[in-house]
Amino acid sequence: MATSILTALSTCGAAALLLASVAHAAQSEPSYPTKPIRFLVPYAPGAGTDTSARTLSAKLAERWNQQIIVDNRSGASGALAVEATVNANPDGHTILLITSSQTVGQASGVKVPYDLTRDLQPVTQVLSVFYAVYVPPSLPVKTIKELIAHAKVNPGKLNYGSSGAGSLQQIGMELLNQTAGIKLVHVPYKGSAGIISGMLAGEIQVGMNSLFSVRPQVQAGRLR
Repeated sequence: MATSILTALSTCGAAALLLASVAHAAQSEPSYPTKPIRFLVPYAPGAGTDTSARTLSAKLAERWNQQIIVDNRSGASGALAVEATVNANPDGHTILLITSSQTVGQASGVKVPYDLTRDLQPVTQVLSVFYAVYVPPSLPVKTIKELIAHAKVNPGKLNYGSSGAGSLQQIGMELLNQTAGIKLVHVPYKGSAGIISGMLAGEIQVGMNSLFSVRPQVQAGRLR
């Protein structure tokens, strides 16, 4: 499963006006941005999205010669960070890094106090990542086929973690539940880092996350 991460500027629902005012500011004030940039991230520090945001912000700070403050607002499947961006001053100095979890969540009917297509102005796609299902080494499975077989003889006994209802992880795992005819129990966390910590602590037995996020733990032998 591939997911795109997009950067968006806050607009208060006036995307065309925002783009016009930003263009005017760039022409009249070549030093734009004129103050520190607030870079909102919808997940906790250490998550793949957070790492991407910090890598990007470092490069932007060099190019713009301006401080960029990364602001992690985890919770509600990323809705808290999106809402904070929507309510920010639409002067081009607040940006947000969102993932497909936010777009999928809104499309699936999760109620949020904003409309992504109305209240945010997309700027560019930053990267694409692939998702993988992972388990702790203590779980006696090494393939998806073995995981499904194990879950069928242990209905309701395996927990999976996600960033919350409507997140890409939750929808992906429920799709696995439905198509495979199994029952993995949902346990929500505030972000990818919390999911991995929960698995290492034995709270959950199955996860679905970007390969980027779990690769260090897999290489260290803590996850499979």
